[in-house]
Amino acid sequence: AYTVAGYKCPSGSTPDKVTPATCFTPETVKDTDGFDPGQSTNVVLAYSYINTGDDHVAVKASTGPTRNLLFAHNHFYYGHGLSIGSETNTGVSNMLVTDLTMDGNDSSAGNGL
Repeated sequence: AYTVAGYKCPSGSTPDKVTPATCFTPETVKDTDGFDPGQSTNVVLAYSYINTGDDHVAVKASTGPTRNLLFAHNHFYYGHGLSIGSETNTGVSNMLVTDLTMDGNDSSAGNGL
């Protein structure tokens, strides 16, 4: 799913400057991802708090590869978690996830990292 019109979350940070992000969408808004790095290189998302009606993070690579990702010290509230696998036909590589905490999961499919 993609961001619902009217609700836009921060796009994360760059490797030379880590700026924590806070992304909360109203409970009534569903199908709103928090952070979707796609066709990206050298991505860092750290010390952030995310609560969305869908994927907290959805790693994508539909039109180009996504590589060198670091997700560190983040806290996810109710939602789908960190998702990988949808729209990744050009490849995802070199990804590290460390110190990720989650409060709840809203997916019966059990996705979320």
